[in-house]
Amino acid sequence: MNKTNIEIKGNNGENWVMGNLMQKGYHIIKIGHLKFLIDLIVIGQFKIFAIQVKNKEPRIYYPDTGLEKWRFLKYKELNNWIKILILFTEKNGRIYGDWIDNLEIEEGHGNQENKIDNCEMVYWWIKNLKELDNLLPPLTN
Repeated sequence: MNKTNIEIKGNNGENWVMGNLMQKGYHIIKIGHLKFLIDLIVIGQFKIFAIQVKNKEPRIYYPDTGLEKWRFLKYKELNNWIKILILFTEKNGRIYGDWIDNLEIEEGHGNQENKIDNCEMVYWWIKNLKELDNLLPPLTN
């Protein structure tokens, strides 16, 4: 079965995040697939959380990035069961995002519709998102 460009791009982002987390001592279960909402389950000492990775460049006119609103609302629901970290990766290797608890729908981001899927989007200012190292719970030895 041939993978689509979106699947390949998604796998690249997930692999960057996995490699970074494994170097820090976390264990990863990769479950990412277009049919699932979550890409990775991360296990550290006494800590388990889920990650959704979006491998995409920020928008140019508005210095922001985001995802589909329906996904965001599902993550908010799922967050009651397992803490969810939303991460964005760029082709330069940068990884940043925030915990779903800290993310809200923001105004002032211009067009809120995804031209490809024709669905409403949620965007966050890049300057308000955090680098991966500042988001991870500490592992104790």
